[in-house]
Amino acid sequence: DACLLHYWFASADGPDAAEKPVILWLNGGPGSSSLLGFLQENGPLLLNSTGGLMTNPWSWTKVANLLALESPVGVGYSYCAAQRDGGGGVCENTDKFTASTARGALVDFF
Repeated sequence: DACLLHYWFASADGPDAAEKPVILWLNGGPGSSSLLGFLQENGPLLLNSTGGLMTNPWSWTKVANLLALESPVGVGYSYCAAQRDGGGGVCENTDKFTASTARGALVDFF
Protein backbone atom coordinates (compact mmCIF):
# COMPACT_ATOMS: atom_id res chain seq x y z
CA ASP A 1 0.00 0.00 0.00
CA ALA A 2 1.59 3.28 -1.10
CA CYS A 3 1.89 5.90 1.62
CA LEU A 4 2.91 9.54 1.53
CA LEU A 5 4.14 11.09 4.77
CA HIS A 6 3.99 14.87 5.02
CA TYR A 7 6.77 16.68 6.84
CA TRP A 8 7.94 20.16 7.66
CA PHE A 9 11.66 20.88 7.87
CA ALA A 10 13.18 23.97 9.46
CA SER A 11 16.88 24.67 9.10
CA ALA A 12 18.89 25.60 12.15
CA ASP A 13 19.56 29.29 12.65
CA GLY A 14 22.87 30.67 11.47
CA PRO A 15 25.34 29.97 8.69
CA ASP A 16 26.45 26.61 10.14
CA ALA A 17 23.07 24.84 9.82
CA ALA A 18 24.57 22.03 7.72
CA GLU A 19 26.92 21.19 10.60
CA LYS A 20 24.15 20.96 13.20
CA PRO A 21 22.19 17.78 14.01
CA VAL A 22 18.66 17.04 12.83
CA ILE A 23 16.00 16.47 15.48
CA LEU A 24 13.03 14.32 14.48
CA TRP A 25 9.80 15.56 16.09
CA LEU A 26 6.82 13.24 16.44
CA ASN A 27 3.84 14.38 18.49
CA GLY A 28 2.36 11.92 20.94
CA GLY A 29 -0.66 9.84 20.37
CA PRO A 30 -0.47 8.10 18.02
CA GLY A 31 -2.75 10.19 15.93
CA SER A 32 -1.74 13.71 16.90
CA SER A 33 -0.33 15.92 14.16
CA SER A 34 3.36 16.74 14.56
CA LEU A 35 2.56 20.18 13.22
CA LEU A 36 0.80 20.97 16.51
CA GLY A 37 4.08 20.83 18.40
CA PHE A 38 5.96 22.41 15.51
CA LEU A 39 3.63 25.44 15.47
CA GLN A 40 2.90 25.67 19.21
CA GLU A 41 6.07 24.54 20.97
CA ASN A 42 9.41 24.01 19.26
CA GLY A 43 9.32 25.32 15.68
CA PRO A 44 10.78 28.63 14.49
CA LEU A 45 7.36 30.30 14.38
CA LEU A 46 4.39 30.29 16.74
CA LEU A 47 0.74 31.04 16.11
CA ASN A 48 -0.31 34.11 18.07
CA SER A 49 -3.74 34.78 19.57
CA THR A 50 -5.05 36.33 16.33
CA GLY A 51 -3.90 33.43 14.14
CA GLY A 52 -0.84 35.27 12.85
CA LEU A 53 2.76 34.15 13.10
CA MET A 54 5.45 35.34 15.48
CA THR A 55 9.08 34.35 16.00
CA ASN A 56 9.52 31.65 18.65
CA PRO A 57 12.23 32.74 21.11
CA TRP A 58 12.53 29.13 22.39
CA SER A 59 12.73 27.42 19.00
CA TRP A 60 14.81 24.27 18.81
CA THR A 61 16.22 25.63 15.54
CA LYS A 62 18.51 27.78 17.66
CA VAL A 63 20.61 24.64 18.25
CA ALA A 64 19.56 22.11 15.58
CA ASN A 65 17.64 21.45 12.36
CA LEU A 66 14.07 20.32 13.03
CA LEU A 67 12.06 17.74 11.07
CA ALA A 68 8.38 17.36 12.00
CA LEU A 69 7.02 14.14 10.47
CA GLU A 70 3.27 13.50 10.21
CA SER A 71 3.03 9.87 11.29
CA PRO A 72 1.25 7.44 11.23
CA VAL A 73 -0.37 7.66 7.79
CA GLY A 74 -3.82 9.19 8.02
CA VAL A 75 -2.60 11.88 10.44
CA GLY A 76 -2.46 15.49 9.29
CA TYR A 77 -1.53 15.71 5.61
CA SER A 78 -0.10 12.17 5.45
CA TYR A 79 -2.18 9.60 3.61
CA CYS A 80 -2.21 6.15 2.07
CA ALA A 81 -3.39 5.00 -1.35
CA ALA A 82 -6.72 3.85 0.13
CA GLN A 83 -7.51 7.48 1.06
CA ARG A 84 -6.33 9.11 -2.16
CA ASP A 85 -8.88 10.80 -4.40
CA GLY A 86 -11.59 10.61 -1.76
CA GLY A 87 -11.59 6.82 -1.71
CA GLY A 88 -12.56 6.81 1.96
CA GLY A 89 -10.40 3.78 2.67
CA VAL A 90 -8.54 3.03 5.87
CA CYS A 91 -4.75 3.00 6.20
CA GLU A 92 -2.91 0.21 7.98
CA ASN A 93 -1.72 1.54 11.35
CA THR A 94 0.00 -1.30 13.17
CA ASP A 95 3.15 -0.47 15.12
CA LYS A 96 5.27 -2.45 12.66
CA PHE A 97 3.75 -0.71 9.62
CA THR A 98 4.06 2.73 11.22
CA ALA A 99 7.71 2.14 12.11
CA SER A 100 8.49 0.78 8.64
CA THR A 101 6.76 3.71 6.91
CA ALA A 102 8.52 6.29 9.10
CA ARG A 103 11.87 4.60 8.48
CA GLY A 104 11.25 4.68 4.74
CA ALA A 105 10.39 8.38 4.88
CA LEU A 106 13.59 9.12 6.80
CA VAL A 107 15.70 7.11 4.36
CA ASP A 108 14.12 9.04 1.47
CA PHE A 109 14.63 12.37 3.26
CA PHE A 110 18.31 11.83 4.01
